[in-house]
Amino acid sequence: VGIDRGINFVVATYDSKHKSGFVSGKAIKQKRANYSKLRKELQMRRTASSRRRIKAIGGRENRWMRDINHQVSKALVKNNPKHTLFVLEDLSGIRNAAERVKTKDRYVSVSWSFYDLEQKL
Repeated sequence: VGIDRGINFVVATYDSKHKSGFVSGKAIKQKRANYSKLRKELQMRRTASSRRRIKAIGGRENRWMRDINHQVSKALVKNNPKHTLFVLEDLSGIRNAAERVKTKDRYVSVSWSFYDLEQKL
């Protein structure tokens, strides 16, 4: 099973039986945008309590994203037969490519947890 990881579609799969599968990332992208907006508002306050909240929100977002990656990888393994070989795309140069993205879109592209999903698979 070939697996393509992305932002708009968290996972796009293609198997030897010529079947495609997609996991939409729209809701994930929106929720991460809400977290980002909330962090931005708290950073502008510059109080001790706002800094504590920023740290708490960051931890909450990380735990939530780890859970999403767990659910996606679990569904992939469950929906494919035992001893299936998963082939992932090479994302080794993704950071350099993300540097050429507009500044306002950069956070989305560099903070996505591709590696965590790879490890869970």
